[in-house]
Amino acid sequence: MSRFFHGGDLESYKEQFHKEPLDFSAGIRRNRPREITEAMKAYLDREDAYPDPYCRNLTRAFRENEMMKPLRGLSLLWGNGATELFHGIFQSIPLRRVFLPDPCYTGYEEALERVKSGVTLECLEDLKSGGTSDDYETFRENDLLVVPLPNNPDGKMWTPRQLREFRNVVLNTNCYVLFDISFLDFCEGRNEIFSCIGELANLSPKVMIVSSLTKYYGLAGVRLGYMAALEELVDIVGKGLPLWNVSGVAQAAGEAIFDKVLTEGFLQQVAGETKKEKEKMSCILQEKAKETGHQITITTGEGNYLLLKVKKQGTVSPGEYLKRQGMMLREASDMYRSGYGKQNHMDDRGLCENLPEHVYRIGMRTPEENEVLIAEMSCWMEQDF
Repeated sequence: MSRFFHGGDLESYKEQFHKEPLDFSAGIRRNRPREITEAMKAYLDREDAYPDPYCRNLTRAFRENEMMKPLRGLSLLWGNGATELFHGIFQSIPLRRVFLPDPCYTGYEEALERVKSGVTLECLEDLKSGGTSDDYETFRENDLLVVPLPNNPDGKMWTPRQLREFRNVVLNTNCYVLFDISFLDFCEGRNEIFSCIGELANLSPKVMIVSSLTKYYGLAGVRLGYMAALEELVDIVGKGLPLWNVSGVAQAAGEAIFDKVLTEGFLQQVAGETKKEKEKMSCILQEKAKETGHQITITTGEGNYLLLKVKKQGTVSPGEYLKRQGMMLREASDMYRSGYGKQNHMDDRGLCENLPEHVYRIGMRTPEENEVLIAEMSCWMEQDF
């Protein structure tokens, strides 16, 4: 069986430690809204109801929600999370090269390897943003530029000004552009960014927007995501997806999200809570590192996660220590391809051996659960391994 490197691999942890972990490896928001859970339970009573293969009620709810207004002029394609849509996109469109930021989510490369051969993967340590088409003169027809907003795992985000300037690239080059906004709803500047990318997608038949609803609404085990683009591109990608790929339970959850949950107030509340928890954890851990002499770097960025780098020293890494204490972090060295300017060497787990630091992405959980992680991480710093 092939190895699994995505966050949230609870079963592998339980096989090793024989207990349920406190999982900080997956950026899933806790405390799913009650309306979503009730809608899913209600659907389960419909024993003879096939899911709608066209997701019509879900699409109706999406289009009627005021927070989704910038995408109303686009066609929609629903998927079993964003991952299925990445596979469908890479399989359906002609590709010569794919440009990714470095670091970035490993799922892009994994999807490419599964469905496409003969594609050159280009990793950019600092993905450009904005500028004129001359700045992107390397991009050609059948190239794809993947732009995660915010980026995973470092939380880098383009500004609205950079996105408006990026319009030159969209209009004057013939490459595909994929905006992955799976963590955008966690960000305080969500609405302006959302409007900018909606405008770009309406301008070009080669711009697409993909988002997972898994993270923000606690649907890790249900799976729901969407692609928004002009009709021709959506039709091309949709032909590569199976019938009934979105379950009735997932559709019921999505309808509840757009009909009853997603409002301006809800977005502001979650963004504020997320920022507060990230800043609190970052501040405490950095102060503790100063006290104990550990060299750590924390990047808060955007999204509901932190990027933690700890200089390698001693025999027990923070990730291994926390596993023993019942917690999982996302080992993030496999998200780097440049090795800070050097060619990486991967070990048998797919992790980079030559990075000078332990690298982790820490997904935010409830304030109480975050306190547990802070306490155990502080204990690791105090001990002499």
